[in-house]
Amino acid sequence: MIRREDIRATQRDRAEPALSFRPGDLVRARVVNVVGSTSCGYASTSLPDAAQCCPEVGSVVTSARAVAASVLSSSCVTSATVSGATYLLSTAEPELGVVVGIGRPPLSGTTAIYGATGGCPLLPASWTEMVCPRTMARFPRKVARVPDDLLNVLASSTLPQPLTSS
Repeated sequence: MIRREDIRATQRDRAEPALSFRPGDLVRARVVNVVGSTSCGYASTSLPDAAQCCPEVGSVVTSARAVAASVLSSSCVTSATVSGATYLLSTAEPELGVVVGIGRPPLSGTTAIYGATGGCPLLPASWTEMVCPRTMARFPRKVARVPDDLLNVLASSTLPQPLTSS
């Protein structure tokens, strides 16, 4: 859970959650507090197998696993189970925010919630916008300042592969 006052370091009262994150976005955040169960579990182990998902979701699952593997776990995160805990998160640092946004195809029935894209993951365009690489449509987000090496891993695993005709 990300509270409004934990979205930005400045202008906390003016932060709009709907313009910062959308359901399904891959967010890099700092755990402020963990409330709930204390048995062991890891977030990356609760993700579905990428091969069992549609190509768009599978690429996002692969990216999420890459991010989880690149982030060092802390004792407060590894001591809480995914299903029985509530995580209070903060993105109030420049390095924190949306890493990869989730795009939806225009006819998926979720256009009003997510916005229509080419059905592929959104990539960072600026610190306040993400762009669909197929349609070039721009969407507001609180974008994380992602290190170049991690961005290269994400881009190589999330960009849609060109269609080839046989």
